[in-house]
This record gives sequence, structure tokens and C-alpha cells, in this order.
Amino acid sequence: MTLAVLMRDTTISPYVCMAIVLAIGITVGLINGLLITYFRLQPFIVTLGTMFLCRGLTAILSRDSVPIDNPQYSELAFFSFEFGDYFLSLGAVIALFMVVLATIILRYTSFGRGVYAIGGNEQSAKLMGLKTDFIRVRVYIISGFCAALGGICYSWIMLSGYTLHGLGMEMDAIASSVIGGTQLMGGVGFMPGTLLGVMIQGSILTIISFQGTLSAWWTKIVVGLLLCLFIVMQALVNAHKNKLMNQIAEGSVKDSK
Repeated sequence: MTLAVLMRDTTISPYVCMAIVLAIGITVGLINGLLITYFRLQPFIVTLGTMFLCRGLTAILSRDSVPIDNPQYSELAFFSFEFGDYFLSLGAVIALFMVVLATIILRYTSFGRGVYAIGGNEQSAKLMGLKTDFIRVRVYIISGFCAALGGICYSWIMLSGYTLHGLGMEMDAIASSVIGGTQLMGGVGFMPGTLLGVMIQGSILTIISFQGTLSAWWTKIVVGLLLCLFIVMQALVNAHKNKLMNQIAEGSVKDSK
């Protein structure tokens, strides 16, 4: 919505508008990180609250759809990379690049290992000497940046700004992560797995759309069922893992005696 309004009401370059949008995303992410880290608030409640706040602010900008008719921005929207008979849009290439970048950072950097450590057990991470507060704030800043970048890529699809764009996508993001193997309790996650979760959701949507006789709401029903199924599977796996750990601990105690 910010992009659309800026390009409608000003003569600012589209690239500067995108930079402003990314700065807004970083600022919101920083606010989330500071509230969660230093006031010890529940992350889900804080991020949900700022999401509703931002959506309300977009309604103040305009309650109607604002078309983006900037020629330079439209060129970006229709730009694609061709591979023979196939092509990838600019938004898809950016998404794939971010997946690769996030995978490398989480797997091969100290920051990524710190994120996993905090997600698994924050107290243990503190005892290891990790700067848990600093890492958590950085995580939310990155999250805000990625959300803004996702909004830019989505605007290339819609070529408009509207307060109801992206409605309900937060649950799609959660479902994709869980289906891809991310544990809601923290400490376990795999970026390519999340990409697989997105592809599964996209395949379900495509099948239902081309089937023709089913309502689009069946997509939400199927994704909801998958989400519940994977959450139950995670709970069973965690219970089994805890049982094994307890057995190992009891065996160690007996051996020491």
C-alpha cells in the first residue's frame, strides 16, 4: 500500500519507494524484537498486534484498491529470466535467492547456530555465552525486512495496493513452515523444507482450482488438516525423543552406581 500511494501521489523513483518500504519493514521488525526481548512479551501476541496495527494504517492511507501504473515499476513486474521454453519471474528468483541465503546463514554461520540454540533452549544458550537478546532482535529485524520484501514481490503480481491483500497469509506461512519440518517449540528447522511446504500448498491450490467443482475454501480446509496432522506428528516425535532421553539418563545413572 505504501508503494502504491507513494507512486500515485509523488514523483519519487520506484527504487526509492522500495527502499522506503524495506525501511518500514525493518523498523516494524525492530519494534517487535525490542518489545519481545526487553519486555518479555509473548512473540505471537506482539507480532499479531503489529500486523493488525500495520493493516489498520494501510486502511488510513486508502480503503480502496490503489493501482500501480508506473511504467518503470511495471517493467520490473513483467521482467523474467528465460530458460528455453521456461521462465522465472523476478519475484520467484528473489524468493529462491533468499531461501539459499537463509540456508547458508543458518547452517554455516555462528549467527545461524545461535538462532537454533536459542530456539532449542534459551537458558543453555545463555550459559554458552551467546548474546541471546542481540540475536533475537536481529532475527525480528530480518523477519521485518523479509516481510517487506515479500510485499514488494506480491505487488509485482497484483500491480496494486489494497488493505486486504495478503489477508490470511500468516497462517499459510506457519503451515508451510510446519509442513516443511520446522518445530513450533523451536530449535529445529530447515529452509529448503519450508520451500517444500510452500510447493505442497501451491500444488493443493492448483489441483483444487483446476478441478473446477470444489470451492477455493477447500484449500484452507486441506491445509488446516495438514497443519494439524504435522503438529500431532511433531508432538509424537518429541514425546518419543524425550522418552529415549530419559531412558538414556536413567541408564547412565545406573552405570555410575
